[in-house]
Amino acid sequence: MSLGPRQALEMVTATYKLGGTTEGWLQSALAAVSPALPASVFLALETDLATAEPKSAIVAGPNADEAHVRFLSEAHERAPQWVVKATYGSGRSWISLRECVRDDYFFNADWLDDLHGFGLKDMLAVVSKHEKGERPSCALFSLCEAPAQASPNERRLWERVALHLGAAQRLRNAAPNPPDAVLAPDGTCLHATHAAARERKALRELVKRWDRAHAQIPDHDVEASLDFWNELATGRWSLVDHFDSDGRRYVVARENPHVDPLRRLTHRERSIAEYAAQGRTNTWIALELQLTGATISEHLKHAQRKLGGLSRAELIQLVNSARPFSPAVHKG
Repeated sequence: MSLGPRQALEMVTATYKLGGTTEGWLQSALAAVSPALPASVFLALETDLATAEPKSAIVAGPNADEAHVRFLSEAHERAPQWVVKATYGSGRSWISLRECVRDDYFFNADWLDDLHGFGLKDMLAVVSKHEKGERPSCALFSLCEAPAQASPNERRLWERVALHLGAAQRLRNAAPNPPDAVLAPDGTCLHATHAAARERKALRELVKRWDRAHAQIPDHDVEASLDFWNELATGRWSLVDHFDSDGRRYVVARENPHVDPLRRLTHRERSIAEYAAQGRTNTWIALELQLTGATISEHLKHAQRKLGGLSRAELIQLVNSARPFSPAVHKG
């Protein structure tokens, strides 16, 4: 199993193909994600993370059969609550059962007998990220031939993929409701609520960036493109392509609920903002992170622009009002 930025970007774009049934969307998401999962048996469903109660039919990958589907269904029914809490309730998006329970339990629990009977050694789930209280979640499973492993960098990329699985679910659920804005492909606002109308300029620029994000991305721009997709999922507005029956394309904008504005920042921007909120000067931050003062200043300017053109004082006030965050980042 290996996940790099290019694969993560391809997965992210695939999750936003929202048409069709829930099972069809799960099948599409599973097909996009499975090449980077351990080669084995792939399954997917929507489920309540608090109770492990399935909320959709189980979708089977090409190498799964009825016995695998039955096992996953029964596992959601029979797994004890402490296992549900240790896995689905962990807050992680990349969840290996072997990492969450002791080996003696894994090899002796009755509800896992069929997994052992298949000759498989782990259950790995990639679970969509939602804001607190939003449910159900999408869970993409690999029943693995060996204990699942991933590097810290791979896990961070999986967190990004899971964030977009959750955003795509939210947009699918919102589809029956009127959008906040409808825009032409050039970003011209054709219809908008009062709140969205005040954001015409920002939405126009977002649509232009949206179009660039769907183009062929050169390797040196992949990380920047991932940052943009992350900004869409965590920022104020999400965008979705909409095609009329005559094939005419529009871009639909929906306001994201429960948005923490600081989530629009990259980890480095957020970390530098945290240091600034602690009263550190740009010179001090540059020395701490082994960067130049100009680089620190540029990161802070980017952060201020992303948050609506805040002043440094306003940025510091916003950071201080947010929940705790560790500013540690890679130096240099």
